[in-house]
Amino acid sequence: MDHSRSTYPSGSAGAAGSGSGHHNGATAAAAMNGDLSRSAPGVRNQLLEAQLGQASSSLGCLSGKFLETPEINICEMGSLEDLDILEELEGLEEVCVDSEPEDGDDTSDVSSQYSDSFASIQDLLSKAPEKRSADDLDVIMDYIQHLPAFANMTLPVREKLCALMRLQTYERARTVLVRSGEEVDHWWVVFGGAVELVRESYEPAVFHLGEAFGVSRAHKKKVIQAGSLVTRGTETLLLSVAAEQFHDVFAQSEQATVEVVEDGALVMVTEYRKTGKTEWGQVVVRGARAKLVAHLVVGDYDPAYAEDFLLTYRTFMTATELAELLEQLFLHAELRDRVARVVLLWANNHIEDFNGSVEMIGFLRTFRRQLEETNFLGELRLLTIAVQSKGTFPLVEHAGGDSDAPHDQQHVAGRSRLAPQQHAHQNGISGHLSSSSGALNAVGGGGVGGAADSSPRSSTLFGRRLHGFAKRYASTSNMRSASMRVASAPHARKTSLSVPMNSSPAGGGGGSSSASVVAASANRPSRPTSPSSLLPLSVIKLYRHDHQHRYLTVGAATTALDLVRMGVRQFEMPDSEESFSLCRITVSPQGVVQQTRLPDAFANLPAELRPMSRFYLKSNKTTTNLVHGSSLVTDIMHDGACDLLSLDTRDVARVVTLQSFLTFRRISGAEYVNYIWDLNGNGSGSGGKDHPGGKEQSDFQRFSSTTNNEMFWVVTEIVSEPSMQQRVRKIKFFLKVAKLCRSLRNFNTMFAITSGLSYGAVTRLRQTWEKLGARDIKSIEEMQILMNPSRNMLTYRSMVSSVSAPIVPFFPVVTKDLTFIYLGNDDRIDGLINFEKLRMMAREIRHINGFHASSYDVTRMLRDPKDKLTDRDVRKIYEQWFSMRRVEHYLKNLNIISDEAELDAMAQKAEPPPSVRNTSGSTLEIR
Repeated sequence: MDHSRSTYPSGSAGAAGSGSGHHNGATAAAAMNGDLSRSAPGVRNQLLEAQLGQASSSLGCLSGKFLETPEINICEMGSLEDLDILEELEGLEEVCVDSEPEDGDDTSDVSSQYSDSFASIQDLLSKAPEKRSADDLDVIMDYIQHLPAFANMTLPVREKLCALMRLQTYERARTVLVRSGEEVDHWWVVFGGAVELVRESYEPAVFHLGEAFGVSRAHKKKVIQAGSLVTRGTETLLLSVAAEQFHDVFAQSEQATVEVVEDGALVMVTEYRKTGKTEWGQVVVRGARAKLVAHLVVGDYDPAYAEDFLLTYRTFMTATELAELLEQLFLHAELRDRVARVVLLWANNHIEDFNGSVEMIGFLRTFRRQLEETNFLGELRLLTIAVQSKGTFPLVEHAGGDSDAPHDQQHVAGRSRLAPQQHAHQNGISGHLSSSSGALNAVGGGGVGGAADSSPRSSTLFGRRLHGFAKRYASTSNMRSASMRVASAPHARKTSLSVPMNSSPAGGGGGSSSASVVAASANRPSRPTSPSSLLPLSVIKLYRHDHQHRYLTVGAATTALDLVRMGVRQFEMPDSEESFSLCRITVSPQGVVQQTRLPDAFANLPAELRPMSRFYLKSNKTTTNLVHGSSLVTDIMHDGACDLLSLDTRDVARVVTLQSFLTFRRISGAEYVNYIWDLNGNGSGSGGKDHPGGKEQSDFQRFSSTTNNEMFWVVTEIVSEPSMQQRVRKIKFFLKVAKLCRSLRNFNTMFAITSGLSYGAVTRLRQTWEKLGARDIKSIEEMQILMNPSRNMLTYRSMVSSVSAPIVPFFPVVTKDLTFIYLGNDDRIDGLINFEKLRMMAREIRHINGFHASSYDVTRMLRDPKDKLTDRDVRKIYEQWFSMRRVEHYLKNLNIISDEAELDAMAQKAEPPPSVRNTSGSTLEIR
């Protein structure tokens, strides 16, 4: 170790990253000049806060209210027993809310179950490093991975640091860690509390949770502290790694690193690391754009590389550029098998890159023709299956081209708009591929970052040799039989594309291919599906003229004529089916009756039946109205009533959970990438610079707005209610729904409802809150504990990790985690694309997608397991379906108010502030 001394302000995080958090005055980052932060630290922190505010707008809206208790003091209200007496004396009708079994009412043990999550992490870190198990390290890694101190570090480096770090606890404030002029002998990460860097003539800089200080990767010599490091408050927790161990970790990483240099320029960096349970190989860390593309067809050791690339390539190149390069690579017989696998994986997992794009559809059609011409019949079948199951376009073009495409963009006979020679000329692909001594020598190179690499067309993209790059990674003479498969994270979707690698380069793989496409667990439909339509059976209640009814099982294809035939048989009508027709009776909220005869071919009958409507079997021989009399109209209006307190809390929880889940499941991985990199310029997550298939409102946008919409739904319902008794019932109703959503693992709605109950306009309704019982107050407090944002939402994260899919996560936390990866890691390092950052992003997105790896069983949601519902229980099936339809109708017609001033005014109108007289006789309002 070099013992030369240098004076250096110990505050550099080096490769550990820059800090985050809210700082007053000078920040700790201002004292850092390590190798991570390439922009001014103050600007970087401002950018972090602004980006997190955008990515977590809902979280920002709610964060100030996470731990606000209602504006009442329980101690001032007397004992808990007094509260229970008040509840008994209320005399309220609680039919819809409290008469139901308390399923999901299990928050009484929340504190004991989750509040010690941080203590559990502390226990693991308190163990001696040599005594930590692999499971212990997994738990520690899962917690620290989002801390800014570990930004721009590779996965092996993070794992080794986690295995070495020790927990240090300082109970007293102003404890001196290192005095000015002393040697710095550790790398520290703030794990709790804060640390100040105090220097003369400088304002103190503060290191907050997750920020690093001490030795750095950039300074391997001994570091002398400039200024003193002191704890800011009590209970300061630090993670520490000895300086020698810290430098050894990075030295080992450098030894495992291979740098590929061409023409004196660095074009790729790989690292030898574990790629499977027992497999090891070189994994791409960063590279020039040309090399990253080349690695798709010559890289053989990283099973997740292709999927990670196809998800994140859009951050540094366009879809049409990638398509043109793959189209040219397919012209070389040695690479056809691998190029085919890449294109199949692309179409199967990211069909949104092709839907709506004339050029990309043309590429797939050209590629289909090329597969056919080269006898890759197995791959051709796979491509056809992928496009038919997920695409919005025909793979085989009709004669005459696309009628809806502009004339100059139409494709003739399935060919791309650019001829192969034009592709080669524009991309600079003038090299060749040769096979020598059984090793593939791929001709490529060029494009080492900077302007040349980021330009739309990189000259000499594959124009020079890879200098042994291909020899290390691929061999066409002895390709191993393997499959390209999406790497699975916990809860990962079973979405994979398997294609054999032993196809004949010359003859293709059509004859012996046994590949198959395993479709995603849920194909994204073109429009949302209603929760009630997910029931395994659809049952219609059919009436006849005397108002008797029968329950009939129908399908989406059942027509009005089919239902008439079934009704004639069920009612044993004497006349033939030609004598009857199907009528729909609808009653408006004002009591106006509308009678409509439906055409015989009218289908999808369950979707057309509204809450205040009925289907009648009407004789064609009469013209009288089927519904007459105020009592019958009243019955129909009562059965279809859709106000909040007339609904079943179970069905409300079911419907909001299914609606959220269906939207969340449709979010593609590309939408997350588009949002984080703002590829379409408005942060919406839809479309992109090269993705014209973007929707007017993406599923990402739709789901990200759910949290605020549901919160203001709760607030609007409560403050708009003039009756105090009804407000109390509504608060209890929403509290019950929140607990049921927690049982359904719908944490997004649970958090939204709890935030709505903690909203200022609601908590100011003091008289209303005083009517709540002790159990309700405690339940709200328990929900707020789960929402505790401290320690990076550790309580919430522990709760999520303890359950399995399906899960509807709290979306602001999802976007916050992605934003931390984006801001905490540089896009380029040494002029090369930081693929380790893209790999981290792809891994996190796969983890998110794992939340919807399985689907909800609608028939079992919130139902007693002893209550066995069979296909023969048509009446119960109808009642469940009709109840869910009522909830859907209610939610569809909500009038949500989000203006804070208007909500405050409504709250004051519902419960005016009490007035008292002062000594002068004037009236004062108490707010």
